[in-house]
Amino acid sequence: MPRKRKITAMPMDTGTPAMHRKFSIVPKLSDATTMAMRVLDGSEIDRLLMVDAIDTVQHATLAMLAKRLQGYGYSSLRSPDYASRIHADATAVAEKKAESLRGAVHLIGKMDAHIDIGAHRRKKLINLVLQDVPWGKLRHQIEELHACIRALDDIFTGRR
Repeated sequence: MPRKRKITAMPMDTGTPAMHRKFSIVPKLSDATTMAMRVLDGSEIDRLLMVDAIDTVQHATLAMLAKRLQGYGYSSLRSPDYASRIHADATAVAEKKAESLRGAVHLIGKMDAHIDIGAHRRKKLINLVLQDVPWGKLRHQIEELHACIRALDDIFTGRR
C-alpha cells in the first residue's frame, strides 16, 4: 500500500486557490504604532491602490464615499450590509427612508457645488465606487482623480 502524502498547512495558507486569486492582503496603518492587514475584494478602487495610483488615505476616502452612498440606499456590485435593525413600524421606516433621501441629496448637492468635482466628475466618482467603472489610466486622469479625492475629503471633514 502506497504511503499517503503528508500535507502541511502553513499558518497563512487559508482559503481556496480561487479565493487567493480574488482577494489581496495589504498592510494598513490602524494607528500610530499598529499595522494591520486589510483584505481587498478586487474592486476598482482596490485595483487603483494595488497599482499605486492612489494611496491608502485616498482609498479610505473613496471607501467612505461608497459606504455613505450604500447607507443612503444606493446599490452596488458588492454585497450590502444587512446589519441595520428591522422596524415593523411604518412611520419609523418612512422616517428612515426620508432621512436617507435627505442625506443623499445633501451629499450630491455638496459634490456638485464643489469647484473640483461638479456634476460630471460626481457621476464618475459614483460609478467608480459603486459600479467599478474604471476612472482612467492616463496621468492627467489620475491627477483629476486625486483632485476629486481631495475635494471629497474637504466635504467629509466639513472644510467646504
